[in-house]
Amino acid sequence: MSNKWQLWFQGFVTLHVKGRYLPHLINKAIRENIEVSNIHWNGEDEGFITIPVKDFHRLRPMLKDTETRIRIMKKKGWPFVAFLGSKRKGFLLGAIFFIVFLYMLSSMVWKIDVVGTEKISKKEVYQAASQIGIRKGAFQWKIPDFKEAREMLLSQLSDAAWVGVEKKGTKIIITVVEKVKPEKNRLMNPRHLVAKKKAMIQKIIVEKGIPQVKPSQWVSKGQILVSGLMGNEDNQEIVVAEGKVLGEIWYESEINLPLSMTISEYTGNKKNYWNLLLGNYKIILSPEQSSPYPYFVEKQSKRYLQFFKRKIPFGIEKKTFYEVNQEELNTAEQKAYQLGLNMAREKVLKQSDHMGYIKDEKVLHRRVENGKVYMKIYFAVIEDIAEEQPIITESESKQGD
Repeated sequence: MSNKWQLWFQGFVTLHVKGRYLPHLINKAIRENIEVSNIHWNGEDEGFITIPVKDFHRLRPMLKDTETRIRIMKKKGWPFVAFLGSKRKGFLLGAIFFIVFLYMLSSMVWKIDVVGTEKISKKEVYQAASQIGIRKGAFQWKIPDFKEAREMLLSQLSDAAWVGVEKKGTKIIITVVEKVKPEKNRLMNPRHLVAKKKAMIQKIIVEKGIPQVKPSQWVSKGQILVSGLMGNEDNQEIVVAEGKVLGEIWYESEINLPLSMTISEYTGNKKNYWNLLLGNYKIILSPEQSSPYPYFVEKQSKRYLQFFKRKIPFGIEKKTFYEVNQEELNTAEQKAYQLGLNMAREKVLKQSDHMGYIKDEKVLHRRVENGKVYMKIYFAVIEDIAEEQPIITESESKQGD
């Protein structure tokens, strides 16, 4: 790679050479320490060679001795770029401006990510970061040292236990670890525990209150499971009923699943295209193809410069085409049944808020029709069926009236 760059800075020419003694010309040039490279033959007396610009005039005297003619095909390297720049100063200045512009873009903050927040709002973190100079469009060298920035953010975010700031390219990532505050004891009013669903009782665990049902007993929705009224009418105590009542509930689930489906997978290949945005005008920096891949996913993003929090109509547009492979997936009937069964299980557990477990399952019906698998399944799920019901006392009832 270093030799390639060295050759570019020296400048080189690609020559079309033709003559009866062409091999003698190449051998003689090598003996005279002329660096000959990229030799391509088009026959016995014709071919192409590449030599440094500085050796071009040394090669000319050898042409007559070997009866060879040459023609310059390509001129590349810094001497020719400098010569072109002296002739086209506007072009050179534009190229320099463009390079400086790209450098400026890469030296700015284009994105700020806040992670780790739950109780602290991201808006509060963005505002705190903006006050210390971390904002979109800001130059990275104007941002405080990250250690100093962490301390400044920590002093502004009272609910944060730790703040981390890191840079990845043009993106700033602010990580917040919130303070863990002890939970306050929830004020609890007197209550019963009642059934939230129709079920058959499996197990009762009472911490406080009087159980009103027994295992293997069917209960309906709203029926009292654990009473918060203790004692008799003469000496009655109202308490907060606490406990856990496990019940068996039957769910019916219907699933239909296609035997054939099309799936798309990313291949890892992608192509980027860049455009310069000037107001309503777009300057194409890299011409894009209409269809770079047979199947692809296109994603587009635009970034504009900001000056004192104001967006300037000057920016960069990036289009990325990701190649995907589309494959027709044919599922075997037995595999489709198993997949449908797993989907039905997940659906049922979701109905129980993932707080229960499946005790038993029974496939009532299954069939294949029109390229689809249809299934009807019963599930017996064990879950906590207790929910709170406040106890309204006579004094509270009179106050309500």
